[in-house]
Amino acid sequence: MHKMLRHMKKYAGMLAAIVALLVAQAMCELWLPTYTAAIVDVGIQQQGIEHSTPRAIRQSTLESLILWMPQEEAQSLVKPSYAVGTPEELAKQGIRFEDEPVWLLGKADDSRLEQLDALFDRAFLIHGVLNGQSELDAGMLMAASDAGEQAAGMTAGQIQSMVAAMDGEQRMALLRALDERLLTVLPEGTLNQAAIAAVKAEYEALGMDLRSMQQSAIWRIGAMMLLIALASAGAAVAVGYLGSRASAGLGCDLRQAVFHKVLGFGQQEMDGFSTASLITRSTNDIQQVQNVMVMLLRMVIYAPIIGVGGVIRTLQTNASMAWIIAVGVAAVLGIVLVLYLLGMPRFKRMQTQVDQVNRVMRETLTGLPVIRAFCTQKREEERFDAASRALTKTQLFVGRLMGGMMPMMMLTMNGISILIMWVGAGSIDAGTMQVGDMMAFIQYTIQIISAFLMISMMSVMLPRASVSANRIQEVLDTKLSITDPATPAAFEESASGTVEFRDVSFRYPGADEDMLSHISFPARHGE
Repeated sequence: MHKMLRHMKKYAGMLAAIVALLVAQAMCELWLPTYTAAIVDVGIQQQGIEHSTPRAIRQSTLESLILWMPQEEAQSLVKPSYAVGTPEELAKQGIRFEDEPVWLLGKADDSRLEQLDALFDRAFLIHGVLNGQSELDAGMLMAASDAGEQAAGMTAGQIQSMVAAMDGEQRMALLRALDERLLTVLPEGTLNQAAIAAVKAEYEALGMDLRSMQQSAIWRIGAMMLLIALASAGAAVAVGYLGSRASAGLGCDLRQAVFHKVLGFGQQEMDGFSTASLITRSTNDIQQVQNVMVMLLRMVIYAPIIGVGGVIRTLQTNASMAWIIAVGVAAVLGIVLVLYLLGMPRFKRMQTQVDQVNRVMRETLTGLPVIRAFCTQKREEERFDAASRALTKTQLFVGRLMGGMMPMMMLTMNGISILIMWVGAGSIDAGTMQVGDMMAFIQYTIQIISAFLMISMMSVMLPRASVSANRIQEVLDTKLSITDPATPAAFEESASGTVEFRDVSFRYPGADEDMLSHISFPARHGE
C-alpha cells in the first residue's frame, strides 16, 4: 500500500491543506464540550455568574471579606482592582442601592481574575459560615486555629473584630489553619460553588437583574458554540472536497498507468495475468484503493488528534473517572479484533472470486458461438452460477460482519455513557463534580471512543485495499518480454522492404521443446 503513496506526490499541496484543515476541525470539536459545560454550569446553575470575584460589591461586605485574605495580597491585588462606583456607572450596571458605597471591579485579565477568585473563594465561605449562611459550624471551623478558644461563644461581629486586631503573622497563621480545615471538611470544588452562591446573594442585595445576566451568558456562550460548530463544519466540507479530488486523481493516474503498461504486454505477460484479472485490477482494485484513500485522508490525521486531545481534556475535567475511558477503549478494540480475525480471510478471498466471475463471464461471451454449436449452455450456466454463488456467500458474510459492527459500537458507547452518569452522579452528590463537567466528560469519552473506532475501521479496510494495491503494483512492476531497443539500428538505404528469418526457433513459455526449429526464409516485398 505504501507504494501507492508515491503516486500522491503531485497532490502534496492538497495534502498539506487537508492536514491543516483536519487539525482545525479537531480543535473545534474539542472546544465544543467545554462550552456545553459552561452553558449548564455558568448559564443555568450559576445564573450567568462565571467568577467568584464579584463585579459589584457593597463596601461593608468587601471590608469583611478582606479580613479573611492575606494582608499583602489584599493591599496589592484586591483593593487596586476595585473603585467606588459613580451613580452613572451603578445605573449602567443595573444597581439600585443607595445605603452605602458600592465598589465596582475594574478591567482584569484572566490571570488576575484567577488570583482574585482563589482569594474570594475562601473569604466568601468563611464569611458565610460566620453569618450562618453555610451548613458548616463556625465553632468547628475556628477550632482548627489557635484562636478557637477565644472565638468560642463570640458573635460573627466579635470574631471579625478579633481578626481585625491581629497582626500580619497571627492572621496568616489563622488563615493557614482555616485552609487546612476547609480542605478536610469540604470536597474539592465546593469552595467555588459556595462563593458563587454568595456572589449571587450580593447581586440580589444590590438589586441587579440576575435573569438578564443569565440570558446574556447563555446567548454569549451559545453564539461561541455556533461559530465553532460552523468552523468545524466548514473544515469538514473542505477536507471532504480536497480528499475526494486527491483520491479521484490517484484513481485516474493508476488507471492510466495500468492501461499504458498493459498496452506493452506480450503474449507471455497476458498469459501470466489473464484478461479477466487485468480487467478486475483496472477497475475494482483501483476503486478499492481510491475509496480507502478518501477515508485515509479524512481519518488518519483527525482520529489521533481527537483521541489524544480528548484524553487530555478528560483528565483536566475529572482524572478520577479516567478508568472509564480505558474500559470503553478496551471494549472497542476487543470488538474490532474479533471483526479483524473473522473478516480478513474473506477480504483476501473476495478479490480472487471477483476475478473468477469475470473470467467465466469473459469466456462465455467470447466463446458464445462455440457454446451454442455444442449445446453446452446448461454447463456454462452452472459454471457461472458456482462462481457467482461463491462470491455472493463471501460478500454476505462480510456484509453481515460489518453491518453488526455499528450496533455493537453504539451499544458500547451508550453503555459507557450510562456508566459515566452512574459514577458522575455520586461525584455531583459529593460536590466534587458539576453537571456540566459530567456532560463534557461524556462528550469527550464518546470522541475518544469514536477516534479509536475510526482507527480500527481503517485497520479493517486497509488490508483489503492493500491486497488490491499489491495486485495493481504487480502489473506496474511487470518486466516486459518485448521492449524496444534504446538505440535502434538503422536500415540500410538499399533495403527494399524484404524481411528475412535466419535460423529462427520458437517455443511457448514453460514448454520442454521448440514448436519451430531453425526456420529460415525471406519475405520479399510484394510477396
